[in-house]
Amino acid sequence: MSTILKRTLTGIVFLTILIGSIIGGPVTFFILAALLIAGSAWEFLSMLDGYKPLKGLNILLVTAVFVLLGLYIQDLLHGKWLSMVALLLPVLFFVELYRKHDKALENSALSVFSWLYVGVPFTLLFAVAFVSGAYNYSFVLGFFILTWLYDTFAYLIGIAIGQRRLFERISPKKSWEGFIGGTTVALLCAYFVSLIFPVLSHQQWAVVSLIASLGGTLGDLTESRMKRQFAVKDSGKILPGHGGLLDRFDSILVSVPIYFVYLHIVF
Repeated sequence: MSTILKRTLTGIVFLTILIGSIIGGPVTFFILAALLIAGSAWEFLSMLDGYKPLKGLNILLVTAVFVLLGLYIQDLLHGKWLSMVALLLPVLFFVELYRKHDKALENSALSVFSWLYVGVPFTLLFAVAFVSGAYNYSFVLGFFILTWLYDTFAYLIGIAIGQRRLFERISPKKSWEGFIGGTTVALLCAYFVSLIFPVLSHQQWAVVSLIASLGGTLGDLTESRMKRQFAVKDSGKILPGHGGLLDRFDSILVSVPIYFVYLHIVF
């Protein structure tokens, strides 16, 4: 099977599962988000060459926190979720710290970072669907559409006319032309997103498009930097032709927390 065909088929299946789970309701989205957290945490911890955080315990606890927050979604929306994290995070930190390992402190720090880098964004993504009260997938799908539009056109425009490198030391292929072009397309398409998902106004979706573009770029560069440091090409192999879950969701890991805060300002 050719690489292009493999990428296309994987993309179709992946998007079908993702969109279907979001539209399917809070239960299917909840299950999907839990699986994404567990899988992404595993990929992140597997990249850490030279360090050995307790992968099993990390994944168990970060997923458990999400499950607790998901079951008590109103506590998450009202800021009480920090107390839940505060109860479980020290468990992980001290278990790591007292292991027989010459990099115990580094392992503890990386374990905590895995919660912040993976657990928090996916948890807030689930919470976004409830920001107006009842579950509403429009907030999630609209955000994803603007993110995908930015990513797609930033890549295409960058390939076509990209000359000035955005951050060559970390990502040699990304260009200012691609960034500006992708941001412009997402900004223009915010109007059509507002027609499809009128939960936010045109102006508000325009702000979301800027969050998706700026945050998405930073998230992509962050993962690229980590992969360079640990000398890995892809975060994983679960998506044939596309790499791992982090390779597909790196754009939202920075932008979702900003989007969540913005929605709380709006509502």
